[in-house]
This record gives sequence, C-alpha cells and structure tokens, in this order.
Amino acid sequence: GPLREFPESPFAQKRIELVFADALVELPRRRAACEAFAALINDASKRVGLVGYALCIRAALRFTAAVVEKSTFDAEDDASAVAAFASVIRERCVAAGEHRLARRALASLRALESGAIYANIKTVTEPP
Repeated sequence: GPLREFPESPFAQKRIELVFADALVELPRRRAACEAFAALINDASKRVGLVGYALCIRAALRFTAAVVEKSTFDAEDDASAVAAFASVIRERCVAAGEHRLARRALASLRALESGAIYANIKTVTEPP
C-alpha cells in the first residue's frame, strides 16, 4: 500500500490518522481507549520515530474531535477522561512547539468540558 512505499507522504499520514481515530471513537469504553492511546504515544517515538509520533498525536487530536462530535455526554466519566486526554495532548503539542496542533487540542478540550457541564446541568434539572 501507499504507506509502505511512501510513509512520510501527507496522504498516507492523513489516511492513517482518519482510520485510527475512527476505530477508537467506536470503542464503548473511551477511558480505556484514552489510556491505551496515551501508552501508544509514549512508545511511538521509541518504536517508529518522529513520523510515527506525529501520526499518533494527530490521530489523538482527531479522536478527541470525533468524540466531541459523537458524544451525547451521557457518560460523564468518558467525557471527563477524554477531556483529560485532550489536555495531555495539548501539553505535549506545546512542549513540541506545535502551536497549531495545541489549538486543536484546546478546542476539543473546551468542547468536552462544556458538554460535560451541560450534561451535569441536564441531569440535575430533569425530574427523576
């Protein structure tokens, strides 16, 4: 496939990012997905170099954005876990000097936090 022949090509990187994030967002336990993803990112620079690390970070950003789009925020624990994960990704992007990616992470973080707050308000105001 194109990844084997041209692993650094933007097309191959974008394709991996999309496939990886789309698969993760469908998992029922997003907290576990975040923990596994964080471990993968920690290992990425050791195993696949800078290109692999960058792909993991971008896929993580895509994952958090997809959660924002698909979440109903009924599972507050999941929303909080993904928000914490977005915060970690943002910190890594800032440390790496990737300010554009850090802004993407911050946008997801803010959306997740506001969605979780809305879900809490909704559950408090709804009659039992």
